[in-house]
Order: sequence, then structure tokens, then C-alpha cells
Amino acid sequence: MSFDMGRQFSQFLKGKGLVDEESAAQRNIDSADVFGAVDDSFSEAVNFRFNVRGVEHRGAVTHDALRDRHGVPGVSEPELALFIRHAPAIGRAAMIKQARSRSGFVVLESGDL
Repeated sequence: MSFDMGRQFSQFLKGKGLVDEESAAQRNIDSADVFGAVDDSFSEAVNFRFNVRGVEHRGAVTHDALRDRHGVPGVSEPELALFIRHAPAIGRAAMIKQARSRSGFVVLESGDL
């Protein structure tokens, strides 16, 4: 299952009046748009793409990282649902790690979130 979360999330916020055009433009400078998320149970990670200033990058966040950082103890929630709910923060973490490592593929683990 895949979602174009960055675009949908931005449209949701604009539609609800929670963000205006100026802050949306600032968000595009300070964060990464996250889209194309796919839960890969084989690798135990959610794979995604993110866009930083017009350049598309690929990344993955481990299931353990999602549960450790965003999970609620005693509550079983699909990792893709956790990813969707926290996509903006995950995008920022991916952008920061990509800027430091300059690698083509970013893997986010518990310490990165």
C-alpha cells in the first residue's frame, strides 16, 4: 500500500486553515516533503521517498524506530499508520541525516528520530 502523504498532508492543513501559503513555503525550505510510503515487512521497515528543495531522495525508517519513538506501550498499531501520523517529523529527520551523510539512501533508526 502506498500513499502520497506529503501532498495529502499539505492539502489537509491548507484546507483546514491550519497553515497559510507563507508558512507552507517556509515549511518547504525547512523540511522535506514525504511521499510514496510502502511498508516492507520483509525488511521490517517503511520505505519512502522525500523531496528536499526539488531533489528526490529515498529512505527507510525501521519498524523498531517507529515503535520506540512513536508507539504507545500496550497498544498494537501498524507501523505504516505510525509513519503516516508522524510523516513531517520523519521527513525532517531524513533531511538532516541525508545532509550529514550525503548518501543516496537514508536509513532512520531509533537514535535518528
